[in-house]
Amino acid sequence: MSTRLAIITPSYAADLVRCQLLCDSLDRMATDVFQHYILVADRDMALFSPLAGPNRRVIPDSALLPSWLKSMMRPFSGGRCVWGSVVPPVWPMSGWHVQQLRKLLVARHIDEEVLVMADSDSLFIRPFGFDSFLHDGNVRLYVKERGITAEYGLEKHRLWVRQAADVLGLPPPTLPANDYINNLVSWRRSHVLAMLDHIEARGGRGLTATLGRSRTFSEYQIYGAYVDGIGERSGHFADGEPLSLTYWRGDALTEASLRSFVGSLSPRQIAICVQSFTGTSPELLRDYVTGRASAL
Repeated sequence: MSTRLAIITPSYAADLVRCQLLCDSLDRMATDVFQHYILVADRDMALFSPLAGPNRRVIPDSALLPSWLKSMMRPFSGGRCVWGSVVPPVWPMSGWHVQQLRKLLVARHIDEEVLVMADSDSLFIRPFGFDSFLHDGNVRLYVKERGITAEYGLEKHRLWVRQAADVLGLPPPTLPANDYINNLVSWRRSHVLAMLDHIEARGGRGLTATLGRSRTFSEYQIYGAYVDGIGERSGHFADGEPLSLTYWRGDALTEASLRSFVGSLSPRQIAICVQSFTGTSPELLRDYVTGRASAL
């Protein structure tokens, strides 16, 4: 097994500043050797290329996605795109869908065995290393056992559960079902590769064309369902505690509310994720993270 962690971050132009903050926090807080992969559209390469370095690579879509998948700018969307294809038929996919494809397909282009997904609006605020994700040779699998229920508020999650079972050829799921969706999710590269081969062999086409036939899918739910339903959780240990504290929605954080939010971290949590659409100032986050790192 590689002695490096692979940190995987899909991003895009509007998140450049937040991605820079993530890079700074990762460089400050990682105690073990890591390789950071930032996955972006080709048109954003010029913006993100300055972030590259000895332990950080920026990989464009042209290295990961099939050439037939085309993007088109949405009018009046602030630079957001949709991706699609007529042959093979693919539903118009949002940038969120394409980010999921990037996370899955990058496994075919890197060597590290332990992959950790860190979105652009994540920030590492405590020192961390391999031991956060690997115990006795087993990789952490985030799973909230029976966490997806028949409640209305989890309608999308129920769709993701059904789609994961369908694409993997598993029996129709029953509720409550396991929830594998969170921040700082970790995967085994060898399992991702086996899963991609399984999906493509079963569907008779590549991953992008297979998943692109669905309007909704979740990469985390598919991987978790594969590991539990086909891999019998081999090479993993289950963990139901999130490693990142997430601020999903609400007013923009102020200095006081940010300190209060961070103060609610559990002892094991190593990062925060402040969703960009809350409008929280990146400068506020930078000042906080820089000051916290200096105090450690």
